Amino acid sequence: LARQVTYAVETHVLDRILEKVKMSIQSRFTKIVAKAIGLIKDTIEGDTKDLERLNAFKISQRCARECAGIIVAVHESGMAPACFEVQGPDSQESHAAQKWLQEVHELAEQP
Repeated sequence: LARQVTYAVETHVLDRILEKVKMSIQSRFTKIVAKAIGLIKDTIEGDTKDLERLNAFKISQRCARECAGIIVAVHESGMAPACFEVQGPDSQESHAAQKWLQEVHELAEQP
């Protein structure tokens, strides 16, 4: 009897509750992505009023600095050296990677 009750509760939770949560999350995510794509298209066409109203530029700059800070911290910690490896120290790829990393450091240092 206990197994039957456990199975019934598990089935109810999976089918009725978690499935609704999943559908809700997917629906909301789809709407967010569609809105973001619309904002990007508007911006490409020169219409930035919605982004300005949403304070998106300031938020984007803050997020970019935070991401740069994380990249710098990971690089300096040595925890993920493979993420920063390039082929040959004198290769074009190596010079580009060093330049990029320097730019990331500069961005991370901004207030």
